[in-house]
Amino acid sequence: MVIDAFWPEGTERRQRGRVPGNTLWSQKDALLITYGNSITDGAHKPLDLLSDFLGTYLKGTLNAVHILPFFPYTSDDGFAVSDFRSVNSQLGDWPDINRIAQDFTLMSDLVLNHVSSQGYWFNAYRQGQAPYDKFFFEASPEDDLRAVVRPRTTPLLSEVETSTGPRHVWCTFSHDQIDLDFRNSGVLLEFLRIIRLHVDNGVQIIRLDAVAFLWKEIGSPSIHLPQTHAVIKLMRLLCDLAAEKIILLTETNVPKAENLSYFGENDEAHAIYNFPLPPLILHAMMSGNAQYLRQRQRQRQRQRQRQRQRQRQRQRQRQRQRQWQWQRGMPPAPMGCAYLNFTASHDGIGMRPAEGLLPEDEKQQVIDTVKTIGGMVSMRTMPDGSESPYELNTTFYDAMSHTFSGPDEHHHARFICSQTIVMSLEGIPAFHPNATQFTVNMGDERVFGIWRQSLDRRQSIFALHNVSNANVTVPAAALNLIEDQDWVDLLSGAAIDATASEVTVAPYQCLWITNRI
Repeated sequence: MVIDAFWPEGTERRQRGRVPGNTLWSQKDALLITYGNSITDGAHKPLDLLSDFLGTYLKGTLNAVHILPFFPYTSDDGFAVSDFRSVNSQLGDWPDINRIAQDFTLMSDLVLNHVSSQGYWFNAYRQGQAPYDKFFFEASPEDDLRAVVRPRTTPLLSEVETSTGPRHVWCTFSHDQIDLDFRNSGVLLEFLRIIRLHVDNGVQIIRLDAVAFLWKEIGSPSIHLPQTHAVIKLMRLLCDLAAEKIILLTETNVPKAENLSYFGENDEAHAIYNFPLPPLILHAMMSGNAQYLRQRQRQRQRQRQRQRQRQRQRQRQRQRQRQWQWQRGMPPAPMGCAYLNFTASHDGIGMRPAEGLLPEDEKQQVIDTVKTIGGMVSMRTMPDGSESPYELNTTFYDAMSHTFSGPDEHHHARFICSQTIVMSLEGIPAFHPNATQFTVNMGDERVFGIWRQSLDRRQSIFALHNVSNANVTVPAAALNLIEDQDWVDLLSGAAIDATASEVTVAPYQCLWITNRI
């Protein structure tokens, strides 16, 4: 059944799955996120206008595009999908999607946790029509649901009338977004067919929206359950056996350890969003101190070192026991996996990933500053009934207009610095996503330093970023520039003296110092 759903008659597949490697992406990859109707003129189809804009202005600069849900929908800016098999007629049709996919790597959303309360599936459920009568997760108000992790403040259950009487259906996000019941294998099979439809229309990156909430169990937190990971593992297996290039990307706006778990044992997502980055960079730029951002990178470095130690231990165990044993703690980016780096998205700036990384008083300063500039805060309900910040609703550019001390003349420079940091880090975009990375201790928390080395070890780049409004002088010895090589700042083209004792970084200046090769 699974094979028939993913490979219908006439579809080819590989005899063996792809071996995990670093060839699914490169330093050339950069991705635009946009709604299908970001450009309108009242005369042409929005997808036609988007295609023309991409080809005219971005081809050669960006090579990938994520078009947010382009299906018919009823709310939540497209994430309450009413028909997974159609393109929203107000945007265009499948041929318009096909044209964009011919010139750009295309990402689409698989909104697999829920569907619109007004869509065909749910209407058929209410009328008792098979197979949809078993497609949705039901619960009772009498059930113990206190442990359920919520991303919203609305009631979890919604009472609806059906042909067999009133039912209470599970609604993780809103009462217009009804959660599906993946205990029913028919739901999974239908989504495998939908993935195939997307792939046949040129999609290469499948974004698993809100996947962490996919499996529910009464009395549990109903997030990150083992069955959810099992579903992703199945999808990864199928994608790696597909003749087409397919990358699975999980969207899990959660703390770092939970987010990292979706790499699995190198058998789940090919890529995950680097969710801690937005709040940490936001804090660094507002505070003028990269302490917590650097601490995060050191944690990743220590994770990588511990992972290597575990690998050596497992190799010895395998030699003795002839079996492979794996521990659940995962490194930041195993072979065949990568981060997708970003600072903000259509959802704003998530604050849950800052849990355990930013002290509460520092998080509150960020929130207060965002409110000062006119931003909003989305809340979520906690198990004890209280509310906690979930997302900051503002653009990152607007957020860069203020520091904790208020507005100043560095708004634009601060934003450019924030984006340059993103592009220097391990992941997509800028350098090769899997190139070696280590943090560099510059002796001053105002300067965030990263060392990257190319896969062939021929090129080194020392990326320095001043997150403050002051000139900062740091010791050049921290960079350990080889004196018999020529060094240059990639961003300005200026030559760098490898024999100098100090490096001065201007307010919000970024230096990418590399050896010429």
